[in-house]
Amino acid sequence: MQKANDFKYFALLGSFVLILDFTLVMYYGVALIDLSFGFVKNDVSVGSVLIFFAMFSLFISFVVGTFRSVLIGIFQFVPYNIIRFFSKNDFYEKNEEIHYLTINELKRFAIKNNNNVAYSMYLNWQEEKKSESLLEQYSLAFLMASILNAYVSFTLSDNTILSFSFLDKSNLNEFSIDLLIIFLTIILYVGFIYIGIFRGCGLALRDYGRNRFYIYNHGIKT
Repeated sequence: MQKANDFKYFALLGSFVLILDFTLVMYYGVALIDLSFGFVKNDVSVGSVLIFFAMFSLFISFVVGTFRSVLIGIFQFVPYNIIRFFSKNDFYEKNEEIHYLTINELKRFAIKNNNNVAYSMYLNWQEEKKSESLLEQYSLAFLMASILNAYVSFTLSDNTILSFSFLDKSNLNEFSIDLLIIFLTIILYVGFIYIGIFRGCGLALRDYGRNRFYIYNHGIKT
């Protein structure tokens, strides 16, 4: 339950559910919402479950990672003015640069001076960077899984998760639960698009302080 508060695990779980829904519709003709215990017992084998887990792991680790690398390469050719438009306006004054300490400088200082506090700061930053990278990758995975789920929603089944939450709504003239679901879904996808594509694939610049620590008059020389 402790991981339930971490948004990246929601993105991973959401990707898993969307891919599972896509797979069930593609190969069994049954949407996840309609899945019953009797169907699982009679029609789903242990081998197919293991294969699904292996393919999902391949999707997260290789397919999403490769697609992310391709997008990063493509976005390298996007004009700088466009990239800056989607970036945080978090620039620093030139005379403030002396107060910033790079991660490598902090690591060298910690090792050179056997400073446990500085090294702990470095390790904490490493964990934060890893967590951010996973969030960006899982957000992109959620978007890719949504595209697959949308495909079966339009072609094979009108009872998929995406149809239920976004595509199959009517009577939206007045406030209702359906309208609230659509509104929340739009906000969710806007966030995933920004995190997974704009921020995760290099279409938005990183702020200056992301790879640096701000320590006023730190006086550290490495």
